[in-house]
Amino acid sequence: MNIVVMAYIDSNLGDDLMIDILFKKYNNHTFYVLGASDKKYFKNKYPNIKVIRLRELCKYIFILHGIVVIGGSLFQDYKEGYEGYHLRNTILKWFKILRKKVCIMGINIGPIYTDECMKLFKKTFENSNYISVRDKKSYEILKENNIYNCNCYPDIVFNYQDDNIIKNINKDKLGISIINYCRNVEYKQQYIDKIVELINKYLIENVNKTIYLFAFNSGNENDAEVIDVIFEKIIEKDKVSRVIYNGNIDEFLEYYKKCFFIIGTRFHSIILALKYKIPFIPIIYSIKTDNLLDDIKYNSTRYYYNSMNEFNIEQILNAIDSAESFKIKGEYTNLSKGHFNYLDSILINNK
Repeated sequence: MNIVVMAYIDSNLGDDLMIDILFKKYNNHTFYVLGASDKKYFKNKYPNIKVIRLRELCKYIFILHGIVVIGGSLFQDYKEGYEGYHLRNTILKWFKILRKKVCIMGINIGPIYTDECMKLFKKTFENSNYISVRDKKSYEILKENNIYNCNCYPDIVFNYQDDNIIKNINKDKLGISIINYCRNVEYKQQYIDKIVELINKYLIENVNKTIYLFAFNSGNENDAEVIDVIFEKIIEKDKVSRVIYNGNIDEFLEYYKKCFFIIGTRFHSIILALKYKIPFIPIIYSIKTDNLLDDIKYNSTRYYYNSMNEFNIEQILNAIDSAESFKIKGEYTNLSKGHFNYLDSILINNK
């Protein structure tokens, strides 16, 4: 079958993991990726992929069987406006009128600040055959708005198969996921200062330890910009390495799996810590991380990007020393396979 894919394409590890799972799981089907700028990257990595522009959609419409919208934070309120959401609704409605399958998977919903935004999203969901969300709060929002063709499962990334990557945790490597949070710049300097303070104190007190600074996004958001600012303020630079995601998923994860503890700001830094059973402390920049932690009944300390004045360095250093991982049941991560139930029925079982 031929399926259009709408996703967040921005050299962002979390979203790239999701589409990697999708493309490899159904590698005998052809996916038309809408709007990706790096055609060469996709063609070289996935032989079953074609990259098309929006204006080319009409050319392929009669050979297409459906559309998949896959990603995490694709349904949140933006101050910049709703033009992109109106366009998405038009595309999905077009597919529905032509009786082609519409699948929205792996999303979270919110934050939402206006009724206008929620009405837009409701139209999107009403044009869909199937919706899967990754947290209970999003599921409740759908039910409150009388959307019933939906299911809730843990994040899609728990499905990622990386048996080829050897887990080699070194007790001397601390990992810190850094974010360049462009939508909340007023707190950026305080965030940077606290991370620098933590790093310098940690290295002084732990002479044989090293640190990886992880940039999960190297696209428009570009976490590496903030990492560079932090790096310049670090006293013992020789003990700190910058790990920038460049499209090579396995290479990035090889570094990640070496860490014995993670201080995670990016949402998927927490997901991966859970997946690999690495102890972590979250720095929360979005409600989606709170929703995840609530779902797994995480009752340890949470820090917030917009309240870094409460970032307790001594408490964090003590937590790193104890390095106790938060355990989730294997059944929980296995449930994440449910996101693909609907696509399995179409692409594997031909229903």
